[in-house]
Amino acid sequence: MAKSGNNGNQAFAPLYLTLMLALKKAVHDGEYRPGQRLPSVRDLAAQYGLDRNVVHYALRHLAVAGLIFARPGSGYYVSSTLRPGYFHRIAYILNDVNPMFCSQTTDGVFQVSYGYGFEPVMLNNYWSRESISKMLEQDSNFDGMVINGHHITDKFLDDLARLQILYMVFGYRDIAARHPQMPSDHAVQAVREKLCAAFPDQLRGLRMGCLFGYGDSLSDRMCLEGFRQAAADRGISTGPELICHCDNDGYNEFKRLFERERIEAVLLYGDPLRGYLRYFQDHPDKVAARPYCLVASSLCGEEAFALLPKLFDKIILSSGRALAIATTEKLFARILPPDG
Repeated sequence: MAKSGNNGNQAFAPLYLTLMLALKKAVHDGEYRPGQRLPSVRDLAAQYGLDRNVVHYALRHLAVAGLIFARPGSGYYVSSTLRPGYFHRIAYILNDVNPMFCSQTTDGVFQVSYGYGFEPVMLNNYWSRESISKMLEQDSNFDGMVINGHHITDKFLDDLARLQILYMVFGYRDIAARHPQMPSDHAVQAVREKLCAAFPDQLRGLRMGCLFGYGDSLSDRMCLEGFRQAAADRGISTGPELICHCDNDGYNEFKRLFERERIEAVLLYGDPLRGYLRYFQDHPDKVAARPYCLVASSLCGEEAFALLPKLFDKIILSSGRALAIATTEKLFARILPPDG
């Protein structure tokens, strides 16, 4: 592993990527201006502790990307036609997900990327069904990738890792430790903080049932833990008997909680929203006695529920944006290590 000449932090393999990231950062920070000559290959090799062949390889890659150009007999120069954001880019990958339902997460990734002076680009294959790997073969000029969506497996990530672009996996998933992802404590805390602010004061002291349509993945279990902690922080009673994972639409589970457990509030996460609505369609005489209903969604807001019967009281954007921001910041901590 080579060391960065600017901050002494251990950089990332492969070695040529160390120099590429360092030079991109130097251009981005104004250390090297458009049209300015870069240090010689010999000087760069000495500064970063790299072999000259590695330096040549890195410079050729930067030239192909359009960041620099070679002037025979003189050396390498920063391109005089650079636009801010053109050469510093972040890919926000949404695999097999309709982007229309991910506006909150997208906004979080884009906000952080712009804040660091990088251009965010969304790569989505929901409509085309083209593989993300194929898309990146056509354009892989990215400094980092935030990876979100369905079917995020070890094989999927291994295919992307071959591109040798730094990445961070959104959420907390059942994947091998070699793939960097959002730590569980951050995931739980993001959900917890969001819900603590969203739970109305009138729920304090009430018995609240929780119906979850997910729960098989590590990410969903972390989300559930965030729900539990947030409810406890707000003085809401959610004992184990009041928390249900629903294999279907949650109809039977809600019926049990409402009729036998006498819940006074209910939190719906995922598919149980359908079972909840179906229950009151079958029992219209019980609508007046329904519990206070919160719908938690990490994807969309009230507009997505505008056409549904008014059988719920509050929509909570549970964690999507908060987790997107935290995940993207973790990626930038890898791309731009702090000086020290």
